Amino acid sequence: MTSPCSKLVFTEFKNGGQPVGYTGRCVRAYLMDASELLAAGAQISAPLTPGKFSDTVSISSVYVPQTNVFEGALHKQTENYVFRFWDDGRPVMPFNGWEVHDEGDIDPNAATGSWSAIGKLEWLSANDAAALLNLNATEFTPDAFNTIYDEVWSKNHAGLAVPEDDTEEEQEEANPGNQVGE
Repeated sequence: MTSPCSKLVFTEFKNGGQPVGYTGRCVRAYLMDASELLAAGAQISAPLTPGKFSDTVSISSVYVPQTNVFEGALHKQTENYVFRFWDDGRPVMPFNGWEVHDEGDIDPNAATGSWSAIGKLEWLSANDAAALLNLNATEFTPDAFNTIYDEVWSKNHAGLAVPEDDTEEEQEEANPGNQVGE
């Protein structure tokens, strides 16, 4: 699977304020056929077509000085799973992930949807991600990403508006000293 991310908002320590970290938006695409996952009882809330964006994902991370790493989390916005990761600046980082049984979930496989996993995540350049998806890297500009994100969000959240981002002024007001980037 690949999850291009954008709309990153960075924070920094300032006058005892927010810790160093970032939040952002991602879209996810599987690079494989999901039929084996479904046959094993996987709970999948969006159609998975190899190489096509299927889900929106949130990312957040905070720097932990005691361990000298960014500890982060990725979570899908239509499921209750979490991937935790530890980013020490190298391109590959370990993760652990889990999803628990959700009593309110109406998916036919909800009773078998609880799992845990370990593995690795790898940061890729826009060029590398584009090559995996048979796209052009120009399709990963911030404006192009916004269009992709809005389309995937709307497909998975019928009838709900795409959440608006705070303006840079609102982010600065809420967290003085933040650095905002994309």
